[in-house]
Amino acid sequence: MRPSSSFHTASTRLAMSGRMIVCLLLVSGTAVMVLPNLAVVRGATVTTSTTTNAFPVSTDTPSYVGNATIVVSGVDASANGGISIVIANPKNNAVASQNVGVAQNGSFSATFLARWPVWNESGVYRVTVVAPIADFVGTPPTSYTSFNYTAVQPTSTGTSSTATSPNGAGDNGSSIPSILGVVGVIVVAVALVGFMLRSRGRRKPGTGAAPAKPAPKAQSP
Repeated sequence: MRPSSSFHTASTRLAMSGRMIVCLLLVSGTAVMVLPNLAVVRGATVTTSTTTNAFPVSTDTPSYVGNATIVVSGVDASANGGISIVIANPKNNAVASQNVGVAQNGSFSATFLARWPVWNESGVYRVTVVAPIADFVGTPPTSYTSFNYTAVQPTSTGTSSTATSPNGAGDNGSSIPSILGVVGVIVVAVALVGFMLRSRGRRKPGTGAAPAKPAPKAQSP
């Protein structure tokens, strides 16, 4: 009975060792197969996080404020048609677009005017530049760039006309006193002329009367 028991124990140990070896081989094979794939996936993630431009494109400055002039330029030597440029605000709403031609050397440029109230969001604006190719099936060459923009709301100038008015009524309020003054001067002048005419009329009867006749002389007896 003892020899058979020791033989059974030995065979059990060998079976367990074989299973462990098989498990280690399986784990090693899985690691060899999975690790390269993980490296590829990690590399793909990094690639997709940064946009790959088909051709160089940029703005004249990295940031703008208020009523600014934005110049987008680039070079696409393979372009044989117009360039489409679209600018989107931080909410991904298009605020400006333009189609421009390409020079013989492949360069292009477009000017945009940032004005309120269309440009009313502050933040990062994204520029998308597409260079369509004639008779081309698929996604056309596309490049991207971005810039910072600070929106500035203009102040109201509706009260500028009343600022110089002493009574706060603007030009109409200041003209009323001047009109009343002119009318008053005219009334006083008319009154003075009338008074003078009456005075002259009263003096004429006394100065123009006929001289009195002398009394008759007394006759002597």
